[in-house]
Amino acid sequence: MTRPHLFSPIRIGSIEVENRVVLAPVDVGLHGPNGEVTDRYIDFLLDRAHGGTGLLITEFTSVVPEKRVITTSVWDDRFIPGLARIADAVHKVGPPIFLQIAALGGKSYVEPSAPSAVDSELYEQMPREMTIDDIERMVESFVAGARRAQKAGFDGVEYHCAHSYLAGQFISPHTNRRDDAYGGDFERRMKFGADVVSGIRQVCGDAFPIGLKFSAHEHLHGGVNDRYDEGEGDGLHLRVAEFMEAQGVAYLHVATTSSTLMRVKGFVECTHPSVPPMYVKPNTLVDLATEVKANGARVPVIATGGITDPDDAEQVIARGQADMVALGRPLIADGHWARKARTGQNIAPCIRCNVCHSFVVMDRGGIQCTTNPIVGREKTVSFSPTSLPKKVVVIGAGPAGLEAGLRAKQMGHEVVVFERRDAIGGEMISASIPSFKWDVKRLLSYYRTEVEKAGLDLRLGVDVSIDTLEAEGAQAVVLATGGEPIIPDVPGIDSDCVVTAVNALVGWETQDMGERIMVLGAGLVGYEMAWHAAEQGRHVTMVSRRAHEEVAHLDEHGTNLALLLKGARDAGVQIMAGHHLQAVDGQRVILADADGQERAEDVDRLIISHGYRPRQQLAKLIEESSLKCDVLMAGDCVDVRNFFNAINEGAHVVRTELA
Repeated sequence: MTRPHLFSPIRIGSIEVENRVVLAPVDVGLHGPNGEVTDRYIDFLLDRAHGGTGLLITEFTSVVPEKRVITTSVWDDRFIPGLARIADAVHKVGPPIFLQIAALGGKSYVEPSAPSAVDSELYEQMPREMTIDDIERMVESFVAGARRAQKAGFDGVEYHCAHSYLAGQFISPHTNRRDDAYGGDFERRMKFGADVVSGIRQVCGDAFPIGLKFSAHEHLHGGVNDRYDEGEGDGLHLRVAEFMEAQGVAYLHVATTSSTLMRVKGFVECTHPSVPPMYVKPNTLVDLATEVKANGARVPVIATGGITDPDDAEQVIARGQADMVALGRPLIADGHWARKARTGQNIAPCIRCNVCHSFVVMDRGGIQCTTNPIVGREKTVSFSPTSLPKKVVVIGAGPAGLEAGLRAKQMGHEVVVFERRDAIGGEMISASIPSFKWDVKRLLSYYRTEVEKAGLDLRLGVDVSIDTLEAEGAQAVVLATGGEPIIPDVPGIDSDCVVTAVNALVGWETQDMGERIMVLGAGLVGYEMAWHAAEQGRHVTMVSRRAHEEVAHLDEHGTNLALLLKGARDAGVQIMAGHHLQAVDGQRVILADADGQERAEDVDRLIISHGYRPRQQLAKLIEESSLKCDVLMAGDCVDVRNFFNAINEGAHVVRTELA
């Protein structure tokens, strides 16, 4: 067995857990329209149970009826049969499962109520202040939710105080401004939680474990362990942990509060974001769990937040930083993460792109994932062997082509993959070069291993022609030829100082990039390119056509975007807004503003990041030829987008068209 610390048993109260891997309580959007349990949600949980996960915790399960249902519910006895289906199904596989009990409070979208009526960046609107009667009824609702969980057969509950939902709003000095039995000082702010835990223990018994998930840092002025602007914390998180342990909670699950919206700039630029993106260090929140553990916690401490690599997870346990690790997005990416980590198999990596969070939380849809095309459809979608195997030629060994080739081979087709370059990976190669794109490097490594394991027939360094396809006897062609950079049509654009962003990244170590670098284009690639160049010690200016106040208006997950902008800014990238390229004269770049006023800038390198267009030349040649075969397309050659679209299209175009 590899990673012995991660796969050693542990007790949570009266419950024996086989290993230290926990399915974090991630919202997956698979509930029914009225908050009921669905087969799809059970299938999602079962896949993680079969995958060797030690403990499962359900998603946010509401103890009160919300005006706008967003997740599974436990606020009425009519939900017990559905919840019992979850517990029964998971127990047949083996691991224990806890139900997370929660309420939105002031973060509700409709008629919010909270401990205090405060105007906070947390809230869409100012909430109504709860009365004492409201509070006491809410305590009863949490207790009743735990009773229903126990009746449904769950092994315990997780009391959700994290991310500044209602229970956390009582704890925080930022959101709780009351001066009565439920607010005014630390002990009174903690009374709500004490009442909930005490009430659950009275109804469910002391042997029924109650876990606590709480925010050990709130990126809010005056919040718990506020480290706003990277200042010093106040240690309040340690007092919260000590207090709740004394009330009898069975574990401490250490999380944070930050925003995923760009509405309030400072709030979203958090050093400990709730859903850490690829633009921050991995294991992002582990240090907070370590602080709780080092403070003398006697119950298991669960670390979470940006833990994706099994070796890192092993070290967290081995070093005593925490007792367990909660994985949300990694177990979305690969439901068998634990089993593969235990046996040393290749794991489909979470690249912390937050596509899953965008689909479920931001867009209110069902779960989807960049690297797992069947998540949320584990029993309804498969790549079963075909009864009509074909000779399939895949053109392009980027993410779309590799996924298509691997899935086609899995289905029993004879597959060959052509790539015009001398290496597989496509845009994963250039995207993995910046130090802050470590996650993409893992994705590239994953595909290299899968290709070798599958014995995929690769032909590198080949520009495919119609003759090539005819010689191969292709019965189906999957075009995954990617995109090509858009080069501005201006005088001097062929000057020696001009290079595309992809070529600049790939050839950074072999080219003389000079000291003065201008990046033309302020999209996501432009920002990443500029940040990387500045990180290498260059003086970098990024030029955008957009006005200064609109430069950062990009279509991207709020946390991702905020921390990308922060990374570029902190690295020293200068932005020249409201200008476009007029001409290049040697190493002099001529720019013009919206009024046509020109200015000249001397540069050593002009890096073009002006967008991409689909590469479709081969598709047109095939259409004009006499070649008789099915032609499928996937990825950027259809429309230039991202890795999510490339990988998912590559998988599903094969599944649906070559079954």
